[in-house]
Amino acid sequence: MFVSPKNVNNSNDLLRAASSEAIVQTLEGMRGRLRRWERWLTQRHPYKNVVKVLDPDKITNLTIDGEKLAEYIAASIPLHAADGWSYLARAFDSIRAGDRNTAVHLAYYAELRAGMSLLASEGVGVFNRRHVAIGPACTPTVWGSNPQGTHLATWKLLGSWANDPIRVMTILTAIKVESRTIDAWFNAARISQIMKSSVAQEWLTAWSIDLRYFERDREFRNHMSYRPSRITPNDSREVDTSEDIVDPIFRTWDALEPSSDFGGAAIDRVLLQRALSKAHNDHLSSNETWTDFLLRLEGIASSVLQNQLADPRMNEHYVFFWAGNRSKIPPVQAVLARATLLLRIASGVCARRLTKAGVTLQEMRFWWTRFGEDAGLWSDDIDLDSFADLLWPDVVSDIEDCERELDYMDSIGKVYDLGQILGPRIALTQFTRAPLWLLGVD
Repeated sequence: MFVSPKNVNNSNDLLRAASSEAIVQTLEGMRGRLRRWERWLTQRHPYKNVVKVLDPDKITNLTIDGEKLAEYIAASIPLHAADGWSYLARAFDSIRAGDRNTAVHLAYYAELRAGMSLLASEGVGVFNRRHVAIGPACTPTVWGSNPQGTHLATWKLLGSWANDPIRVMTILTAIKVESRTIDAWFNAARISQIMKSSVAQEWLTAWSIDLRYFERDREFRNHMSYRPSRITPNDSREVDTSEDIVDPIFRTWDALEPSSDFGGAAIDRVLLQRALSKAHNDHLSSNETWTDFLLRLEGIASSVLQNQLADPRMNEHYVFFWAGNRSKIPPVQAVLARATLLLRIASGVCARRLTKAGVTLQEMRFWWTRFGEDAGLWSDDIDLDSFADLLWPDVVSDIEDCERELDYMDSIGKVYDLGQILGPRIALTQFTRAPLWLLGVD
């Protein structure tokens, strides 16, 4: 039913009007369509061309069908995330070719799509200059006064989300280690709710994803996208094949290696360690050492996890090192790392929403089958046991083959020389593999 939406004047009020529960209920209601019709939206869905339908330059007396728009926003959660991983994969393709400019352009758009997926999971659709929140009972609210364009609106809304002590807890429940969410690990460590909320609000800084630096990434993207390449000496710096190509590709895969936790990745343990460390350092008694603090998890965490958490090198992961880079002009590695972390988090939140709505892998088969075919991950005769078992071995094999060949070289040499080794190994930059095992949907 079309109704006149409520209007608000800023990103904080728009986010407050949104309901993640309404989005979960919408996803639950879409399950029959996914099974029977094998499509996210109906053929005549009123919001199939949503930006055109909501165009503020053409539509002044706006009415919105909240239930139908909620369907579009709900469907966009996994789709934005998957598109973000596709942008990241193309960014790494550009890195392999020594093209930093294009890599920055594409990695920034990977960040943007991750942000839009996160906002959609909370019930907010970012549609050029018409941004809509879906509230309880699918009631629509519009950012009506001086709304920003897609890019600025996304980061303003994410900033509002990060400062909301309730909503930001979503992140602590979206990442699992040994079948427990980070929130559950906080409970096991006897961290109070007030302390958890405080740590959760600080997660962006604590985990090296300070949103202020995405704005710098955008400015850097503008420079790399719209200014002529190599016009200054700095722009013409020779590519360091080890630092600029090999390390970003190989070490990012280190972070994304599937874990034994369904829908998990290796980097999740680092996220847990950093979250617990933040709680210990900032909010617990200074008399309790880190070693004593970890004893709170004795008998709950496995011995392997206990040892990993006790190792200070857990905080020194390559992706976090670069994601925390605060340079005014960020290096391409920093943009790639921030995109990787934000996409990991967006994928975790997406998986949580789908699981809560009861959406199964089989119900989404029509989508992920075509996604994998189009990305060149498999042919049309796929026999799926698990995405991790199907997709990870190729990555391992390609990395091991490359490392053996690189060991025989005195130096890696020029991009051309490296291309002879990396070029035939197509799995190396197929980061479209990662969102499939990160779905975590039965």
